[in-house]
Amino acid sequence: MKTRQMLLCPVLLVFTAAPVLGQSLRLEGEGGAATLLSVAKQDYERAKPRTRQLSVATSSTGSSIGKLCRGEIGIVGAARAIAKAERDACSQNRVETLEIPLANDAIALVANPANTWAKEISVEQLRRTWLEMPGKAASWKQLDSSWPDIPLKLYGPGPKMGLGATLRTALLTGNAAPAPELRRDISATDVLSVVIEGVARDRAALGLLDWPSYVASARRVRLLSNGALTFPIYLYVSTKALDDADTKGYLEHLFANAGRLVTEAGLTPLSASAYQEALTRISKMR
Repeated sequence: MKTRQMLLCPVLLVFTAAPVLGQSLRLEGEGGAATLLSVAKQDYERAKPRTRQLSVATSSTGSSIGKLCRGEIGIVGAARAIAKAERDACSQNRVETLEIPLANDAIALVANPANTWAKEISVEQLRRTWLEMPGKAASWKQLDSSWPDIPLKLYGPGPKMGLGATLRTALLTGNAAPAPELRRDISATDVLSVVIEGVARDRAALGLLDWPSYVASARRVRLLSNGALTFPIYLYVSTKALDDADTKGYLEHLFANAGRLVTEAGLTPLSASAYQEALTRISKMR
């Protein structure tokens, strides 16, 4: 991934907590997380062809953390940090978890290729574009007087996805409370391919994607300069899930090879020492 402006702004990974022998191990991921988990799955199955089958699907951060805290699944990678209410829910249900840094992803703001006017977009323009606040823009011209007076159409992730919450956190950095929410007129979805389709067919569109989703669709949408905001991805692991040998084996393989796998997934890896620390924590459990 190329160097990008950092604002601030975690992967959605899920296993069944106590799989029965013969069942597949189910993994879920949001955006770039799903890409990484798929890459790691293929690599693990090549290295351990006799292990139980792994399946990768997509899900939102909010719904998967909810399942984790109810004890329904064992591992979640999130596109945002776990919230206090979610931590409290885990504690109330006696679900003990590990938080493990995984990689850095990025938010990509994308426009239709026929949009020839917006070459870059500032943080202040992004606030007026995405936040429900006084002075929010209804047209491109309201963002910049030299841009055309056509309606601004927004395509982005639904409220349960971490990507939108991550953008909101980035845009609110340094702002006083009460903090505005994301706009209510966003065409929201939990499937990022819908965002790509919307932006690709609509000259007036502005879309919000994670970095691997943008890279996979770079021929159909255009990245706005200064439109990539870096954010960390985390893994939340139920300690009970590590009782399962195949679950633990997958995680050990992931972190033993994390630098290579993260890069292959189009994300930015952490330091080698961070991955060694994660591997040590997982290996020592149970």
